[in-house]
Amino acid sequence: MKRVAVFPGTFDPITFGHVELVERTLSLFDEVVIAVAMVSGKQTLYTLDQRLKQTRAVFKDNTAIKVDALDGLLVDFVQQWQQQGHQVTVVRGVRNVMDFESEKQQFLVNRLALEYETIFLPTEGLFADISSTLVRQMILAKTSQSRLEQWVPKEVFSC
Repeated sequence: MKRVAVFPGTFDPITFGHVELVERTLSLFDEVVIAVAMVSGKQTLYTLDQRLKQTRAVFKDNTAIKVDALDGLLVDFVQQWQQQGHQVTVVRGVRNVMDFESEKQQFLVNRLALEYETIFLPTEGLFADISSTLVRQMILAKTSQSRLEQWVPKEVFSC
């Protein structure tokens, strides 16, 4: 039975903080599924297709990392992987106490619907202070690509 980690998020855009968390997660599991969420009620900078392409391009050389669209509830997505015979754990990155509280609430609600484990991984180093929201604001403010490349992979600009 494969041990699969599902790492859900909007990835709008994917940042080096996300990349670092995926790489650490891969050291704990056989496979990581990055679940790029379709978001209702939230304005995204990139379309779902763009975010999928960007994320796939970042991890194109690693066959243990899958990228899939999350169109619906996380519990349904997890259940689909469980039905394929995988042991599934959800991995969530947290940068601060506010992130943890928000993720904990979501965990408790999801746990009522379907039993699966969730692991919270703290973001390390420089990436603890950067978020996709901040990067989006920088992009909208016309920050140069050369300055943004310290926070986001080059694939964000090429896809």
